[in-house]
Amino acid sequence: MMLQMLDSTRILHGKPKVHPTVQKRWNGIVEQVYNTLNTTSPEVYHNLERALGSRLDEVDGDGERFFYHGQLALLAFIDNRLDYENPHLLEMVKLRPQAGTFAERLFRRLESIVDLMSAQPDQRAKMAADLLKSVDQPGEIREILDFIIKVMSEDDFAHIWDENHINQIMLGFLQKRHWDNVLRDWAPVVRIYKRYGHEGDLRELAQRVQQAMGDDLREEGTTQLLLETAEMVGLHNPDFVEQFTNDTIAEDWEWVNPDNCSYEVREEGYLQMTVSPGHDLWRIGSQNAPRLLRSISGDFVIETKICDGPQGVKFGGLLAWQDECNFTRFDVSSSSVWYEGCVYHGANVDSRFIHPGIHPFQADEIWLRLERKGDRFTGYVSSDGENWYRCGWADIPMEDPIQVGIHALCPRSPATSTRFEYFRIYRPE
Repeated sequence: MMLQMLDSTRILHGKPKVHPTVQKRWNGIVEQVYNTLNTTSPEVYHNLERALGSRLDEVDGDGERFFYHGQLALLAFIDNRLDYENPHLLEMVKLRPQAGTFAERLFRRLESIVDLMSAQPDQRAKMAADLLKSVDQPGEIREILDFIIKVMSEDDFAHIWDENHINQIMLGFLQKRHWDNVLRDWAPVVRIYKRYGHEGDLRELAQRVQQAMGDDLREEGTTQLLLETAEMVGLHNPDFVEQFTNDTIAEDWEWVNPDNCSYEVREEGYLQMTVSPGHDLWRIGSQNAPRLLRSISGDFVIETKICDGPQGVKFGGLLAWQDECNFTRFDVSSSSVWYEGCVYHGANVDSRFIHPGIHPFQADEIWLRLERKGDRFTGYVSSDGENWYRCGWADIPMEDPIQVGIHALCPRSPATSTRFEYFRIYRPE
């Protein structure tokens, strides 16, 4: 199946009129599959590499040879084997003039990368800086930086980061509004800066985004671009605790199940929601995600701890609900959606869906808190249950009583499996 997929990709890229966006999406899918295989099934990963090598020996056309050299270079790159990657890159440079449109669009700066790779160590810093300055797209910055950091020392790499140039590229990228909200483009930008240890430059970029795009952010209800350290004061003994250690849960829970989902309290001491594709909690008409709710009035802090379930990755969190037109959700996703590996705060306010905050935040175990003070709902996240970060807030007038609890999601394939360790309600002093 994998090789059939790759052959389909090769045919797709070989067509002269295929839109570059379609090619980019196919490349992204293949790279995601390779990364997953390398992490979960190394043996399958290397079997695939051997199979691609065999295909390379069988094909005659320059375009096909360019394609298979590119796949083998990508496999070696993901596995951090530069010595195996270099020969394939060199062959791609030789084949590029005869390889057609696919070769032109696959690696626009391939010659520069090969020159950097073969340069003397004392020449690499300047060449890398020039290469980085020539980049004008955020996706290319990530690819170029990934390569540069493998062929240079960390000290040399630190000297080539041009924060003004990169910040300007990123700001321009965000202002183009590729998606229906700024945060959908913002999360990948945050990952790039954090990956290379430039959080100071990221804060400067966030300030520039606030200044240049303040009206857009206010329209989308975005209140926080970056995580902020938070002191959670006045929380002592919880007012209510559900440990999920028995076969049954407290009687005053309401199981809301719009579309034939289920939950299970496991004897190991947690509640699991396994959700099939097609379940979301979004605008009206897309609210069929399962949730477990209970009634409450007044100010509160609700808390849960979640991790991957035994049948899939986590996608769920906390919920404060008045009705389908007024609610706020605070969740984390390990699934393949646009905010994978992020903690996300969304809200429906009088039927208008807004996005208070989205922040890359990856951990095997994640603690979530949702605080209500009057009409303001604020989300907090932690990777240890002790050190908390504020994620954003939304002002939502809700008449008491409302409902609070936990929910799980699965907008698209594959199915998700979210494990909730407990649920607590605190009453702030």
